[in-house]
Amino acid sequence: MFIINKQEYEKSVEEFLTFVDKEIELWGIYKDSPELQKIEKDKIIAGLLQLPELQKTVMIPKLIQSGIFTSSEIDEAFKIPIEKRIFFSMKDLLESNLPPEEMLIGNGIMPTRGYMVIASREKTGKTLFGLNMALNLVSGTHFLQEYPVYKKCRIVYVYYESNQRNLKEILEKQIEGLLKLGIKIPLDDIDNFYGYDAYEKKLSITLNKSDDLTHFKKSIDIFKPDVIIIDPLGMIACFKMNEAENITKLINLMKNIRNCFWVLIHHSRKPGKDENEADPFSEIRGSSNLANFAETTICIKPGGKNLPANYKKIYFEIRRQYTLIPVEVKFDLRYLNYETIDITNLRRPAKVTYQEVVEFVKLNFKDGASRGDIVMACAQKFCVNEVRIDQLVADAKKAGLMYKKEGKFGKWCVKDDEELPF
Repeated sequence: MFIINKQEYEKSVEEFLTFVDKEIELWGIYKDSPELQKIEKDKIIAGLLQLPELQKTVMIPKLIQSGIFTSSEIDEAFKIPIEKRIFFSMKDLLESNLPPEEMLIGNGIMPTRGYMVIASREKTGKTLFGLNMALNLVSGTHFLQEYPVYKKCRIVYVYYESNQRNLKEILEKQIEGLLKLGIKIPLDDIDNFYGYDAYEKKLSITLNKSDDLTHFKKSIDIFKPDVIIIDPLGMIACFKMNEAENITKLINLMKNIRNCFWVLIHHSRKPGKDENEADPFSEIRGSSNLANFAETTICIKPGGKNLPANYKKIYFEIRRQYTLIPVEVKFDLRYLNYETIDITNLRRPAKVTYQEVVEFVKLNFKDGASRGDIVMACAQKFCVNEVRIDQLVADAKKAGLMYKKEGKFGKWCVKDDEELPF
């Protein structure tokens, strides 16, 4: 075996760089000879493969700019899959067999990288919502009963305001409650769900070089989770969260610890006197960049002034897909779970009739639509509370003017076998 020493290697690199500079200068002499072009290109590629990474990074753009190589030829030579390329042509992208992005939760809610913010006021069920989601993720069962979980995940739950006895009690209740909803969480799946006591370990992030995250990083490296949940962010991230640059530093720190998906459970501030109808995402504490850079933001709000306190509305902001309409849920006080509900039996003052709703649906949703789409569209059309529209849809069904197709997610349609009375 031929072994080259460091001095000889450095000399060969220097000679190759000189060779490339001359080729760039004299490349025009090969313009009428594809055969000679190929011979010289092969020499250059062979030399490129031997270069240190830093010099490759400098040399490759230089070769592309000179016109000797296209970016596609360089990529082919190095056999770099398009998903790993930093510089690529859109033509190559369109012609590639790049598979769809892998998701942990469907509808664009949770990809495999990045982070999510779950926010609400104090004592409104953020922790229980996060644990509910974690049970769905480790078991591969639907999140909020309708959003698919595509992969059984390994999860680390980093908590500050709880303890082992409390967590045991909560999880036992939630698992029993989910079973009553027809969702079984096998014990073998729970084996992929780990807790990390941030309070006992005195885990804190100040974004200083002196932060001691050694034990935490080691634990994460050993377990290799798909998802890390921080609960609550404000007790563990001990820095000024209203400064945008600190959010950027936090995001980079999370990637350095593990480039997986992070769930940050965080507090919303109390709305001001004139902010009762404010955008819930604007109430999240700290810099707006926390939500702006998130893949998904979820806000938990009261279901309505005239609804019981355990009725909630879940708002979504999603980077990868259209924003989902808010989801109505009921918090089960006994089993500590969130269950999607239909609140059409709750009455509101009449501002629009169900006949008008039926007419609107007939004109705009000829093949039917989900209850949520009908509610949202009619609420915008008639400037009426969504809950009131829900009630009117139920009234229309009772009057025999509308029906729901079979299945939990069957579409709502206007009956076409009789003349409408208006």
